Amino acid sequence: STLTLIGVIGVAQPSFLFRNSTIINETSQATSTNNDDKRASGIFVALLCAFSISMGIVLNKKLIERKVRQSIILFHFILTTFMMLLIIQTYHWTLSKTNQRQFNIKKIYLTKNFIYATILATLQLIPMVLSQKSIKREHPSVFTIVQASDIVFAIILHNIFS
Repeated sequence: STLTLIGVIGVAQPSFLFRNSTIINETSQATSTNNDDKRASGIFVALLCAFSISMGIVLNKKLIERKVRQSIILFHFILTTFMMLLIIQTYHWTLSKTNQRQFNIKKIYLTKNFIYATILATLQLIPMVLSQKSIKREHPSVFTIVQASDIVFAIILHNIFS
């Protein structure tokens, strides 16, 4: 897994490790500092995401060992996600000071982009179910190492479609 990490870093060449631009004037220096702050916060969020995914894998394995059915785990995950999204949207439309739009279901939710997002979110259920099945059958460390290949797939797909 260490070689995989080194390979991914070598392919992605993050700018905080591979500096190739020079500062020409004060404006570009301010932009560079702003980008560095955004990248640092992005890396921090990515590390938090990786930690939470790792904790989720271990907790799922523990729940499965205690004979909690996978469908119950997925149901609680979906229910919790739905409730959080409902709370966020309610806050956004009722209490947010930055929201100046009126609530119009046709303009906001019945659009092509929203339908695409709904289809993609629904398709995410398939990997969730497959992850539950593989966690049930395999040790979490082996599952995590095999799942790390998604980085390679993401890089390949990114290069194909961009």
